[in-house]
Amino acid sequence: MELSIMRCLDWHLFPPTSVSFIENLYPLIVSNPRDDGWGPLDDSLEFSIFLAELSVCSYPCVSVHPPSSVAIAAILLGFEYFDIPDETRDAFRRSVDCLAMSVDANSPEVEACCGLLRQVYALAMPADTFFVGG
Repeated sequence: MELSIMRCLDWHLFPPTSVSFIENLYPLIVSNPRDDGWGPLDDSLEFSIFLAELSVCSYPCVSVHPPSSVAIAAILLGFEYFDIPDETRDAFRRSVDCLAMSVDANSPEVEACCGLLRQVYALAMPADTFFVGG
């Protein structure tokens, strides 16, 4: 049935977005679902999605860098912003490396995306909420 639908649509389907990558990658690092309300990882997830949504305002994030790189950069910046422990950050990087994706969590491309997301965030937010990051 799915194949029939795709043929009817002449394969005109939307590619995965940065947000969809975040929603699929994040469960890999959060082994325990939240049971006591919002915590730093939940806040980090929401912030990562916010950054990914802001990325559409940056031409390079939309046209040059793949959504997977933007998503990984957004997650890493979310970790940084909410001071998630290094162990969690390292576990995430290892998980991404094990997925055999075409992107490396430590690649220059992801670093470039981090820089672009910082710039877009700086433009979007008032100065008193500015996130500089490392």
